[in-house]
Amino acid sequence: MSMTQAMLTRWLGAVLAVALLALPIGAEEIKAVAAKGPQPYVVLIGISNYADKQIKPRVHAEDDAKALFDVLRDKKYLGVDKEHSRLLLGDAAKVPGSQAATRENILKALHWIADNAKSNDLVLFGFFGEGGPLGDTGAHRCYFASDSTFEGRNKNALAASEVGEALKKLKSQRFCVLLDVNFKG
Repeated sequence: MSMTQAMLTRWLGAVLAVALLALPIGAEEIKAVAAKGPQPYVVLIGISNYADKQIKPRVHAEDDAKALFDVLRDKKYLGVDKEHSRLLLGDAAKVPGSQAATRENILKALHWIADNAKSNDLVLFGFFGEGGPLGDTGAHRCYFASDSTFEGRNKNALAASEVGEALKKLKSQRFCVLLDVNFKG
């Protein structure tokens, strides 16, 4: 082996060693870039039973919200992580990690997606529950939270206009709404 070949072999060996050492850094950089890409955000709300018995139950609303939430969290499908998803249920004690579907918590979840989702992020919002007429003429609509009452719905239900107001600052251009609401609540 000549001196030139020996130097070339050492040089190539050194380059290969540096390249192999740089691979983990490259993988981390790729992960960091991927993390900054479009991110899915999910807020699903399901309320089967209401404390106010004047509001009719939606027997499978919580089951539907939970089943869809599980599919969207599954890595075989959307794979949304815990930090970018919220599940609000009428009976949050049944599902660890879920929150009570109170008026306050629903508004917080709406503001959370409006404040955090970027323009290219996918936002999925779903509401499974009851709704009803709002105002003197009944021309407006509301969505009942778990702590809403039929008689006090003007104050403790979510008016459709309040939902719109909470999402006013939403930057996402990829917004999907799933509403399964019976407005004869």
